[in-house]
Amino acid sequence: MRIRRTGTALAVLAGLLAVPVAGVPAHARAECGAANAALGRPATASSAEGAAFSAGNAFDGNTGTRWSSAFSDPQWIQVDLGSVKEICAVELSWEAAYGRDFTIQASADGAAWTTLKTVTGATGGTASYEVAGSGRYLRVHGTARGTGYGYSLWEIGVRTGGGDGGGQLPGGGDLGPNVKIFDPSMPAAAIQAQIDQIFTQQEAAQFGTGRYALMFKPGSYDVNVNTGFYTSVHGLGRDPGAVTVKGVSVDAGWFNGNATQNFWRSTENLSVAPYDGTNRWAVSQAAPFRRMHIKGSLNLAPSGYGWASGGYIADSKIDGQVGPYSQQQWYTRDSSVGGWINSVWNMTFSGVEGLPHRLPRAALHHAGHHPDQPGEAVPVPGRR
Repeated sequence: MRIRRTGTALAVLAGLLAVPVAGVPAHARAECGAANAALGRPATASSAEGAAFSAGNAFDGNTGTRWSSAFSDPQWIQVDLGSVKEICAVELSWEAAYGRDFTIQASADGAAWTTLKTVTGATGGTASYEVAGSGRYLRVHGTARGTGYGYSLWEIGVRTGGGDGGGQLPGGGDLGPNVKIFDPSMPAAAIQAQIDQIFTQQEAAQFGTGRYALMFKPGSYDVNVNTGFYTSVHGLGRDPGAVTVKGVSVDAGWFNGNATQNFWRSTENLSVAPYDGTNRWAVSQAAPFRRMHIKGSLNLAPSGYGWASGGYIADSKIDGQVGPYSQQQWYTRDSSVGGWINSVWNMTFSGVEGLPHRLPRAALHHAGHHPDQPGEAVPVPGRR
């Protein structure tokens, strides 16, 4: 009789373990992805204890930073996943100030919310909750604190999958291993190490297969971005002033100081505060320099002043002087410069403020003009 009861109990227990969690289809749980769809996404909250405890800290992947609310109920924190996704699990890592009662909610528009999970009597720590629903926005809405302090979360993870809505649409997820996104909270040495590693690979890879995008979130970075072949450098702010680095640099050491083959690279939408006051961008075509603010001077020639053969500046501001030196030709449009100190052959300008009335140089082809004598000062078209 005892053996029979034990067998019955085991059968009942096995049956209970086989029952899916309420409201979560078994196939949805099986398809739940491992990636955190909320990592680095825009976040907001009902309040923050201070500037050092903003909502974004709960989604930055750094377990040493946290969001902390005001010391009152209710409070909420939410994240924008970028597009509507099937949400299958939410992971909460609480600091000592935890939420005792809260709901996990989703919304397609950030206004109308659907409750995915109601939690009461929680005790903090790290917990994972299986849920089933869809939304672009995920919110944790606290209604009762577990302590006299506010709500405080180290990290919130959001797992997504196919669910009833089918597989995820392409795009909007991981941008791939060759897209590097840097955050000002990352150590400068770690960022510089990644930049240098990519540059070592790409410096002489004229016909290589590597392709890299280096993207900087708003903030200041004590790094110099040496820029090799097939490398694009971007600031992710609204304007160039949102991101500042110490350099976005191109030289020609790989080709014995000759920059005439420095093709296929670009930079856009950053400010540069050079270590020594001058940024070097020694390129030769197919290397646009757009929406840049150089807080100093700009040198368009390689160190040693070997040859360089052409480039393009647009929608930029250079506080100091631009020095083409050995550059054979250049086109600059809709920009502001603190001065242009010389020219070689073809220097073309359109809508550029700050040019001198005359450019001194040896031999200059400019808008069809060819000076007869080396060293002749040449009027700049459109300038009075």
